[in-house]
Amino acid sequence: MKHIYLFIATALLAAIEAEKVTPKSRHSVWEVAAKELYHKNMKTKYDRFYWRVTEAHTLLVRPNGDRIISVQAKETICPTQKSLLLTSIYAKACPIAAKGKGYDCFIHYNPNTQKTHEEKTKCVEDIYPLGQPL
Repeated sequence: MKHIYLFIATALLAAIEAEKVTPKSRHSVWEVAAKELYHKNMKTKYDRFYWRVTEAHTLLVRPNGDRIISVQAKETICPTQKSLLLTSIYAKACPIAAKGKGYDCFIHYNPNTQKTHEEKTKCVEDIYPLGQPL
Protein backbone atom coordinates (compact mmCIF):
# COMPACT_ATOMS: atom_id res chain seq x y z
CA MET A 1 0.00 0.00 0.00
CA LYS A 2 2.90 2.30 0.81
CA HIS A 3 4.17 1.83 -2.78
CA ILE A 4 0.85 3.02 -4.22
CA TYR A 5 0.96 6.22 -2.16
CA LEU A 6 4.57 6.79 -3.17
CA PHE A 7 3.68 6.27 -6.84
CA ILE A 8 0.74 8.72 -6.63
CA ALA A 9 2.90 11.34 -4.87
CA THR A 10 5.63 10.98 -7.50
CA ALA A 11 3.09 11.31 -10.32
CA LEU A 12 1.63 14.46 -8.75
CA LEU A 13 5.07 16.03 -8.30
CA ALA A 14 5.97 15.20 -11.91
CA ALA A 15 2.75 16.80 -13.13
CA ILE A 16 3.40 19.95 -11.09
CA GLU A 17 6.99 20.16 -12.34
CA ALA A 18 5.88 19.66 -15.96
CA GLU A 19 3.39 22.50 -15.51
CA LYS A 20 6.24 24.79 -14.40
CA VAL A 21 8.43 23.83 -17.36
CA THR A 22 5.69 23.91 -20.02
CA PRO A 23 3.64 27.09 -19.76
CA LYS A 24 0.14 27.19 -21.24
CA SER A 25 1.21 29.88 -23.74
CA ARG A 26 3.12 27.35 -25.86
CA HIS A 27 1.55 26.51 -29.19
CA SER A 28 0.42 23.04 -30.18
CA VAL A 29 2.15 21.24 -33.05
CA TRP A 30 -0.95 21.70 -35.21
CA GLU A 31 -1.06 25.47 -34.52
CA VAL A 32 2.63 25.85 -35.40
CA ALA A 33 2.11 23.91 -38.65
CA ALA A 34 -1.01 25.87 -39.64
CA LYS A 35 0.65 29.25 -39.03
CA GLU A 36 3.87 28.32 -40.84
CA LEU A 37 2.09 27.02 -43.96
CA TYR A 38 -0.18 30.07 -43.97
CA HIS A 39 2.82 32.41 -43.92
CA LYS A 40 4.58 30.29 -46.55
CA ASN A 41 1.53 30.60 -48.84
CA MET A 42 1.32 34.36 -48.23
CA LYS A 43 5.01 35.08 -48.81
CA THR A 44 5.95 32.82 -51.68
CA LYS A 45 2.67 32.41 -53.53
CA TYR A 46 4.18 28.97 -54.20
CA ASP A 47 0.88 27.58 -55.26
CA ARG A 48 -2.33 29.08 -56.58
CA PHE A 49 -4.38 27.92 -53.59
CA TYR A 50 -4.03 28.07 -49.82
CA TRP A 51 -3.03 24.86 -48.10
CA ARG A 52 -4.85 23.36 -45.14
CA VAL A 53 -3.04 21.19 -42.59
CA THR A 54 -4.63 17.74 -42.43
CA GLU A 55 -2.09 16.09 -40.13
CA ALA A 56 0.82 17.30 -37.98
CA HIS A 57 3.03 15.63 -35.40
CA THR A 58 6.50 15.96 -33.89
CA LEU A 59 8.83 13.71 -35.83
CA LEU A 60 12.08 14.41 -33.98
CA VAL A 61 13.36 16.40 -31.02
CA ARG A 62 16.94 17.56 -31.54
CA PRO A 63 19.49 17.82 -28.70
CA ASN A 64 19.23 21.64 -28.78
CA GLY A 65 15.45 21.41 -28.17
CA ASP A 66 14.37 22.20 -31.73
CA ARG A 67 11.56 20.05 -33.04
CA ILE A 68 11.08 18.70 -36.53
CA ILE A 69 7.35 18.73 -37.27
CA SER A 70 6.02 16.48 -40.02
CA VAL A 71 3.00 17.98 -41.78
CA GLN A 72 0.58 16.80 -44.43
CA ALA A 73 -1.47 19.46 -46.18
CA LYS A 74 -4.04 19.68 -48.96
CA GLU A 75 -5.00 22.46 -51.33
CA THR A 76 -8.22 24.34 -50.64
CA ILE A 77 -10.43 26.02 -53.23
CA CYS A 78 -9.39 29.50 -51.98
CA PRO A 79 -6.85 31.29 -54.22
CA THR A 80 -3.73 32.86 -52.72
CA GLN A 81 -4.37 36.07 -54.68
CA LYS A 82 -7.20 36.78 -52.25
CA SER A 83 -6.04 37.85 -48.76
CA LEU A 84 -7.62 35.63 -46.14
CA LEU A 85 -7.20 35.26 -42.42
CA LEU A 86 -5.80 31.98 -41.17
CA THR A 87 -9.13 31.12 -39.55
CA SER A 88 -10.91 31.57 -42.91
CA ILE A 89 -8.82 28.82 -44.49
CA TYR A 90 -10.20 26.36 -41.94
CA ALA A 91 -13.82 27.52 -42.32
CA LYS A 92 -16.59 25.95 -44.41
CA ALA A 93 -16.18 28.70 -47.03
CA CYS A 94 -12.72 27.36 -47.91
CA PRO A 95 -12.98 23.55 -48.20
CA ILE A 96 -10.28 21.17 -49.36
CA ALA A 97 -10.33 20.86 -53.15
CA ALA A 98 -11.66 17.49 -54.35
CA LYS A 99 -8.83 17.05 -56.87
CA GLY A 100 -6.35 19.35 -55.14
CA LYS A 101 -2.70 18.56 -54.62
CA GLY A 102 -1.31 17.21 -51.38
CA TYR A 103 1.94 18.32 -49.76
CA ASP A 104 4.39 16.81 -47.29
CA CYS A 105 6.27 19.39 -45.23
CA PHE A 106 8.91 19.44 -42.53
CA ILE A 107 9.00 22.43 -40.21
CA HIS A 108 11.88 23.24 -37.85
CA TYR A 109 10.47 24.80 -34.66
CA ASN A 110 12.16 26.11 -31.52
CA PRO A 111 9.69 25.88 -28.61
CA ASN A 112 11.87 28.07 -26.37
CA THR A 113 11.67 31.07 -28.72
CA GLN A 114 8.35 29.89 -30.21
CA LYS A 115 9.71 30.57 -33.70
CA THR A 116 10.18 28.51 -36.82
CA HIS A 117 13.30 28.42 -38.96
CA GLU A 118 11.76 29.52 -42.25
CA GLU A 119 14.90 28.76 -44.27
CA LYS A 120 14.81 25.15 -43.07
CA THR A 121 11.09 24.58 -43.66
CA LYS A 122 10.62 22.47 -46.79
CA CYS A 123 7.53 21.23 -48.64
CA VAL A 124 7.22 18.83 -51.55
CA GLU A 125 4.20 17.81 -53.56
CA ASP A 126 2.80 14.46 -52.47
CA ILE A 127 2.90 12.53 -55.74
CA TYR A 128 1.48 9.38 -54.13
CA PRO A 129 -1.50 10.51 -52.02
CA LEU A 130 -3.13 7.96 -49.75
CA GLY A 131 -5.78 5.89 -51.44
CA GLN A 132 -4.24 6.29 -54.89
CA PRO A 133 -2.67 3.27 -56.64
CA LEU A 134 1.13 3.43 -57.03
